Amino acid sequence: MRQLFAGVVCAGALMLAMPALADDITIKPDHVEPGGQVTISLDCTDYKGAYAQSEAFGTLKVGKGPSATTEVIESPGEYIVSGRCAADATPLNNSTLVIEDAGYPAGGAGTGSGVTSSRVVTPVVSILVGIVVAAGAVLLLRRGRAGS
Repeated sequence: MRQLFAGVVCAGALMLAMPALADDITIKPDHVEPGGQVTISLDCTDYKGAYAQSEAFGTLKVGKGPSATTEVIESPGEYIVSGRCAADATPLNNSTLVIEDAGYPAGGAGTGSGVTSSRVVTPVVSILVGIVVAAGAVLLLRRGRAGS
């Protein structure tokens, strides 16, 4: 029974660490005025067939490096940005781009520096949680054998 529990705990640790291994799309700035420019960065190991796409700018090829710059459309709103490292590659984690008029922010009330919009669980935190859970499972397994 303890071995089953340890196996479940280890599987959970791996699942927690999986988001840390996923690729990401970074948009700078992530809030822009209509017709403005954004830089899209992809986290890939090979950029030959890499691209990002969105209704905000169409398809953007990122073939020479980790990022490319493009102009966005004139229509304010929130737009999903998706991408792949190659046409047949696994999709990257989506990101959101907000196009907003200068007088009417689309992202809500300006109540501070945006700290709450930051990513709460970074890839490093996910990996550390996975390691701690796996170590706990090993300790439980050793205690079970020592007590038998």
